[in-house]
Amino acid sequence: MLCGIAGAAVAGLTPIETLSDLVSIGTLFAFLLVCGGVMVLRHRRPDVERVFRVPHAYVVGTVGIVFSLLLMATLPFQTFIRLVIWLAIRLVVFFTYARSHTKERFAALKAQAAETSSSQ
Repeated sequence: MLCGIAGAAVAGLTPIETLSDLVSIGTLFAFLLVCGGVMVLRHRRPDVERVFRVPHAYVVGTVGIVFSLLLMATLPFQTFIRLVIWLAIRLVVFFTYARSHTKERFAALKAQAAETSSSQ
């Protein structure tokens, strides 16, 4: 509910042009990352079984990245500043959350490993 209320408040208080630019750059940036990620994984992990195959993955990925960048270049400069600010905020939140939860996860795994080795 909190996210819905926050989203409604932002949508109600932000001009539609700004929102459309932010949605566009966010979608294009995500697509750019996916295209790049597919190419990197194909190169670094060629042995992984792939259920869904992309023919000519490097060509498709490169074309996707180029067109995403070209479309992003048509957006106003303020949109890039907002994207960078939003990414910085999200990275701080992500790494703050990940740091605390990774310690918990490692402690649980360590306890599980100790329990498994003592029962053998």
